[in-house]
Amino acid sequence: MEEFSILERKVKDLLNRYESILAEHRALTENISFLNKVKLELEAKINSFKEEKTILETDKRNIIDNLNNLKEERDNLFKQLEAARIEKDNFKKFKQEFEEYAEKYPEEYKEYKNAIEGNYHLDITELQKEFKPGYTEATRNISHRIIQEVAAQNPTFLSGTADLSSSTKTSIQGEGRFSCENYTGRNVYFGIREFAMVSIMNGMTLHKGVKISAGGFLVFSDYFKAALRMGSLQECPIILPLSHDSIAVGEDGPTHQPVEQLAMLRSSIDVEVLRPADANEMLASWKIAVETKNMPVALILTRQPVENLTNSTYEDVLHGAYIARKESGDLEGIIIASGSEVGLAIHAQEELEKQGHSVRVVSMPSMNLFDAQTDEYKESVLPNSCRKRLSVEMLSDFGWHKYVGLDGKTMCVDTFGASAPASRVIKEYGFTVENVVKEYNSL
Repeated sequence: MEEFSILERKVKDLLNRYESILAEHRALTENISFLNKVKLELEAKINSFKEEKTILETDKRNIIDNLNNLKEERDNLFKQLEAARIEKDNFKKFKQEFEEYAEKYPEEYKEYKNAIEGNYHLDITELQKEFKPGYTEATRNISHRIIQEVAAQNPTFLSGTADLSSSTKTSIQGEGRFSCENYTGRNVYFGIREFAMVSIMNGMTLHKGVKISAGGFLVFSDYFKAALRMGSLQECPIILPLSHDSIAVGEDGPTHQPVEQLAMLRSSIDVEVLRPADANEMLASWKIAVETKNMPVALILTRQPVENLTNSTYEDVLHGAYIARKESGDLEGIIIASGSEVGLAIHAQEELEKQGHSVRVVSMPSMNLFDAQTDEYKESVLPNSCRKRLSVEMLSDFGWHKYVGLDGKTMCVDTFGASAPASRVIKEYGFTVENVVKEYNSL
């Protein structure tokens, strides 16, 4: 029994020991679980710290880069300030030298100042002596003669063309070709590219210091329309002598004979358009073109000869329209014309006078200039009481109706031209004295 009791105690001791071990195991398990939780929390914090460290390192790099950029900007600013100081000193030196130059060479200084400010002038007094009554020449050739005088009086005047200068008559004689090798040249060769020509002219004018004139055939004015519009918007006083101005071009045919182009130019905003009738009007037109400061000027020129029939003055042309030949008695009717057709109108008037008609001939080189005159002046040229009116022009009749009125008539060209000698084309299209008389008498 004693042995059984001893064994029972040992079993109880073992069971107690087992329970103690189990309790310790449970405690250890709980501790391990807690430690694992703590470990995960620590690892999360470590990862968070790593991310914050990465952000801080990035911020640090950005701050360093910004500091470097600021240093670079500071250095550039110092360089700019130094350059500005040098430029200021140079300008002071230039200004002083320029003032000395102005004092030493007053004429050259005046010439320079006028060129920069766009103050160009043309004295036509001597030229007027060359063109006597009866003088006969194409207005493109007369224009070429005047260009030589413009160049002589204005050393910073340049001339060019986007076509053959021998046809457009735009070259300055005795002067070289302007190029990157020859900045003293005064003849500019633009190539066969009218749009580029006018665009370049606008740029030269905006730069200041030069007056640029360049021409071509009137029929090709369509090509430069967009550039001309920009010139008007920018108030560029370029000069465009445009030759071969009607169906009188002749053999070159309808591809080279303008019809609607003159109407297009006249309808353009802030473009002065002048179609001179003879040498006197040509002189006045060039004077207006040279002295205009705020808009492009187009000069519309003939290929065929015209006779110097008008006794016009600069002031007459400046008014846009004037009485070229007064009626012999009480005013019966008016023939209005421009360009080469003014001579035709005058000869028709002579025939009409023989028939007992008292007819006035009005030359209208510029519709725009005439429209800008006072009501009193316009009434003195085209009195409202005289409703019998005929306009004569070898181009489109677009724009003429407001001058001839509902009771008047236009004698113009509203079809394409034809290829034949100029004299035949003119006759076939009815621009003869006999036909003008007939059209007038039909009113």
